[in-house]
Amino acid sequence: MDPAVRALGADLWTVFSWALMWSAEQGTDGLIPRHMLTLLHPNGGTVANAEALVSVGLWEAEGDDYRVKGWERTQSLAADVEHQRERNRLKQQAHRQRARERDGVTGYVTGKSHRRGEAEAEARPGPARTSGDNAGSTRVGAREGRPLRESPDERFRRLSDLADELDSSPSAAPVTEWPVREIPA
Repeated sequence: MDPAVRALGADLWTVFSWALMWSAEQGTDGLIPRHMLTLLHPNGGTVANAEALVSVGLWEAEGDDYRVKGWERTQSLAADVEHQRERNRLKQQAHRQRARERDGVTGYVTGKSHRRGEAEAEARPGPARTSGDNAGSTRVGAREGRPLRESPDERFRRLSDLADELDSSPSAAPVTEWPVREIPA
């Protein structure tokens, strides 16, 4: 740590550190406009604070404004940050494009299938993972082998079979009277 920073009192440390954060966030490469000094301390940074930071060698006067000395040695320059953001944006865009091409993702977020078809799922090793658009398919968990979600058609068939089983069961007697309770007034 710079000895000049260690020697700062609480007020100057606050102005200095808040200035670093503000400048990094705003992309000013260490330039602190004079009108921003009041935002750099809970009690309001002053020109006297700025001049004290200049006198200990952490800032330099630049016209009416101030600049953090050695910004480029310890902080990222705004142009470098913007370049990295653009690289990351392009990288993410390419990743999403590859995913769309590989998985048939439509970008359509409604719970409907995002896969092109069962043939593609069968071509890959491991348990098939399909969804509701592929009629009659069941999504299967990799560990348990149990359905995670059933299609509406599967649910209808399952419930219809259950109803038929209950109707045909000899122990199932039809309900002829419903118990009625008086509702207190």
